[in-house]
Amino acid sequence: MSGTISFGGLVSGLDTNSLVDKLVAVEKLPITGYQKHQTDDNTKLTTLGSLISSAQALQTAAQALETTGKANPLSASSSDSAVGISSGSGATAGTHTIKVSHLAAAQVNSSTAFTADHPDGDGTLHLTVGSNAVVDIDYEATDSLETIATSINGKATGVVASVLYDGVGYRLMLTAKSTGLANGMSFTEDGSGLGFTALGSQLVDPADASFRLDGVPVTRASNHLTDVLSGVTLDLKGATPDGATGTTLTLGTDVAGLETKVQALVDAYNSLQKSISGQLTYSGTKPGTDTFFGDSVIEQLQRSVQGILSGSYPGGTSAATLGINLATNGDGTLTFDKAAFEKTLASAPSAAQDLFAGANGTPGLAQALSTLVTNYTRPVDGVLVTKQDEVKSDFKYWADKITQVNEAAAKLDARLRAQFLAMERALSLLNTQNSLLSYLGAGASATASSTSTGSSSSSSSSSSSTKSA
Repeated sequence: MSGTISFGGLVSGLDTNSLVDKLVAVEKLPITGYQKHQTDDNTKLTTLGSLISSAQALQTAAQALETTGKANPLSASSSDSAVGISSGSGATAGTHTIKVSHLAAAQVNSSTAFTADHPDGDGTLHLTVGSNAVVDIDYEATDSLETIATSINGKATGVVASVLYDGVGYRLMLTAKSTGLANGMSFTEDGSGLGFTALGSQLVDPADASFRLDGVPVTRASNHLTDVLSGVTLDLKGATPDGATGTTLTLGTDVAGLETKVQALVDAYNSLQKSISGQLTYSGTKPGTDTFFGDSVIEQLQRSVQGILSGSYPGGTSAATLGINLATNGDGTLTFDKAAFEKTLASAPSAAQDLFAGANGTPGLAQALSTLVTNYTRPVDGVLVTKQDEVKSDFKYWADKITQVNEAAAKLDARLRAQFLAMERALSLLNTQNSLLSYLGAGASATASSTSTGSSSSSSSSSSSTKSA
């Protein structure tokens, strides 16, 4: 019992504490086996976690190839620095020529140059930017140009006001935030005026970009163009010099980028395959109970993944036709032959997208892998997730068994100690009674002896008296 010190066998001479400990230890013997089951379950949970992570890594690699745009990434290049180009989703391979007449420009206006940093008198500037409503800016002769600029910036949208000192005088500068004719500014003034309606105030005229793309005239309000070629971004940086033929824009398959994606897919597949094989392969030594050797779920995962990699896809493509082959070492892993890959793409440019992304509603290899992994790793009901739950349930079963044994052992311990304590107390009582009886017996004997001695003396005295008389 907790908090109680027990000294066993003080009366009987038996080492009752040691005896109880040994009997309780025998009661707990099954725990060792149960703990072995738990250790196996923990190892299995670690293995399942690793398999799920490897499968999800494979899915990530597959998702990088599962659409037409991803399976046919394009590289974009420009023949000179006058036009920048980049490609994204929806872009198609091809070559284009662009000839820029002039760039889009944002309007810039300057006020009159003031000798001091304030207007000459009171007034109101009526400012319109693009299609926005007119904004009225009131000012007084005592206001600084900086104060007027702050007022404009606070009230008007689409324009930036600032103060410029040119070394002689102060100017209030207004610059449209956006390029293009539609974003130009207009002014009317009342009072002393700031000079925005004066001739020469407009330093830069608003303008749209004007260019020819493959001979077709095009205008845009911006030099940053995202809606001219599908999936392509153009940045106009300069006009084409007179007499020049223009800038050549080239969109072609990004073979190097595609090879990087395919290699990542092969590496992720090999990692998963090695994890699975480590559980299922018999190496001559009996697999431990902490493995999934012979487990139908893991075996089915291996067969499913291998089946997808060895299947046929739209256009008669297969992994092998693009240089993805089984390794010769027989461990089920893949190798990637980039030379064979590039040779196939040269003769069949759509082969990669047919293989990985599929065509005409038929899923490709990457889509099939991604779907398979989802089925195995989906939260709650994924095949491997369900397997995890089963192992966790088994671990809890053995934990409950251990608890039951410990509780039974604790009860046995308490019962035995109570029984031995009762025995010791009984023995102690018997010893006490025996001692008492011995004591009483000894006292009775002494009394009897004393009485006998007294009677003898009296008798002797009486006899002497008689004789004397």
